[in-house]
Amino acid sequence: MEPKIILVCNVGGSRKDPNFGYLTGFDTEYACAVERKGKVTLYVPEMEYARARKSSRAKVVMVKGKQMMQLLGPLLSGKEVGVNLDHLSVNAFRRLKKEIPARYRDIAEVMRQRRAVKSKQEISSLKKACRITDLVFTMLLANIRQIKTEKGIAGFIEQKIKEAGAELAFPVIVASGSGAAQPHYVPQDIPLRKGFCVIDFGAKVKGYHADMTRTVYLGTPSRQEQALYQMVLGVQEKLVQQVKEGVKCADLYRNARKGLGTYAKYFIHGLGHGIGVEIHELPNLKPDAKEVLRAGMVITIEPGIYFSGKGIRIEDSVLVKKKGYELLTHSPKRLMLIR
Repeated sequence: MEPKIILVCNVGGSRKDPNFGYLTGFDTEYACAVERKGKVTLYVPEMEYARARKSSRAKVVMVKGKQMMQLLGPLLSGKEVGVNLDHLSVNAFRRLKKEIPARYRDIAEVMRQRRAVKSKQEISSLKKACRITDLVFTMLLANIRQIKTEKGIAGFIEQKIKEAGAELAFPVIVASGSGAAQPHYVPQDIPLRKGFCVIDFGAKVKGYHADMTRTVYLGTPSRQEQALYQMVLGVQEKLVQQVKEGVKCADLYRNARKGLGTYAKYFIHGLGHGIGVEIHELPNLKPDAKEVLRAGMVITIEPGIYFSGKGIRIEDSVLVKKKGYELLTHSPKRLMLIR
């Protein structure tokens, strides 16, 4: 059961609390948000007040100087208050307890569970992020023959996402040749190498992340390479078709390994994950996952195999519905040859 009061603070630095944007629809530092009875109040410094009033869906209160604790004290003192200890530093938590005595409770897992099912507004942002991701991939295909390096492709993708009015969801993966055998490969400033090239990226809109992977081939594939690609594609498409409310995440993972057959030993990561205000959210599609799909979740389906200096991964963002699914990324999945 959630506490009646939830306090989320962005106190500066690189570890912003994802729950802050989730609750307020606003991104800033040195600010706090309090949720009580389903209503959120955002406390921001004077310099951020006008921007917050324009952008946040929460009630906005201006904080002058060092008034933050003075304003929060009467609301929180002596009450049960939920805080996210995954993102509140030890020192910040110590100061909070000293200045405002209350019964603090960690809500990191509570908030992860709450965020797993998306609202209509969240789904709208995710759909827009996916549309931009598809658009940028289309532009990449039209220009890829003129791009000579892995970093060149990554830079092109980042530039086009920004030109579309979005942000980069996470560092772009462009893994050509033997680099494709590493799922989290970092693109290098080297000429594109012949063979499979895994391209994994997404746009971010209003704090919500898209995630898509396509594998193209640089050069001319052998019959065996074409067959491997078609196998992974067939498994990915069948798994997407299995998505609906009530399906166990662990069952989807097991179905992926079953579909890959003798190549399952080369499938070395989870089948997918939730996406939202973080690029990796609940649910996790892993062998030990306890979660069951619920309508409103947005997940990725991304089987892959990696061996002998080769890698193939195909990934889509998918909305879970009561009686099925909605595919949010629509870029072509046939094996595209770049010669």
